[in-house]
Amino acid sequence: MLGKRSKGIYVIVVCLVAVLLIFVLASIPGGSKPLKVSIVVKNGTSLYNIGEKLKAAGAIHSTNLFFLVSLMRGGKLIADEYELRNTMSTLAIVNKMVRGERNLYILQIVEGHNIYDIAETVEKKSIMSRDEFLHLVKDREFLRGLGIESGSLEGYLWPDTYYY
Repeated sequence: MLGKRSKGIYVIVVCLVAVLLIFVLASIPGGSKPLKVSIVVKNGTSLYNIGEKLKAAGAIHSTNLFFLVSLMRGGKLIADEYELRNTMSTLAIVNKMVRGERNLYILQIVEGHNIYDIAETVEKKSIMSRDEFLHLVKDREFLRGLGIESGSLEGYLWPDTYYY
């Protein structure tokens, strides 16, 4: 029969082994054949649902392991768009999401460019098609929502470099 002190040490050892096992499993990459995975995490999405999305996309093996590692890292993932690889470990994916290492897009609007030039740039950056952009910048309802009474965004798109 174990004494109180022995039981306490036994519980601590079991817990330490469990934590170590979780981190070892979480360090194994999700796949062997390289595959890029893009995932959008919206505000309010539960850790478990994020894990389910990652598992469905082939980035991780276990939703439960993702959930546990996320909780061990504080349970606070930053909502945004991430580009991951299935060769990343669950731990690396969680760390990336905890630090908020999300996709960053850059759009540079050059001085003197009109909406048609900007539409070309937007399409080259794969933000949206040229036609979608031109439709949007002339959409009166959209413009009213921005507080613009003009017939287009021509003249409202300032030359600058935008990060989003």
